[in-house]
Amino acid sequence: DLAKYHSRVINKTMEDLPLACPKERALEKMLNFSLGVEKRMLPELYASPQGELEHRAAFHKVAITKREFCSVDAKRLFAHQESWEGFLQSLNQTWEGDET
Repeated sequence: DLAKYHSRVINKTMEDLPLACPKERALEKMLNFSLGVEKRMLPELYASPQGELEHRAAFHKVAITKREFCSVDAKRLFAHQESWEGFLQSLNQTWEGDET
């Protein structure tokens, strides 16, 4: 798929693109919702000594470290581009410049 091509062939990742990520308040709401679901569905796990701590750590890894709730910010990606061809040329110049 395209993401594998970019990482394997071009040596770039999603983090090399402009990203649109949820605000801290939205992430907090998602975490609280997720904790509530775990508490209802897996009360023994949630009540265990490490239950909530591990859940928070896993959420942080997914949301903050891996940025899995982010998407490519298309407006910023295509800003100042007048054509698809121009966009591709600018990507090639950016990536070629990174290799030096």
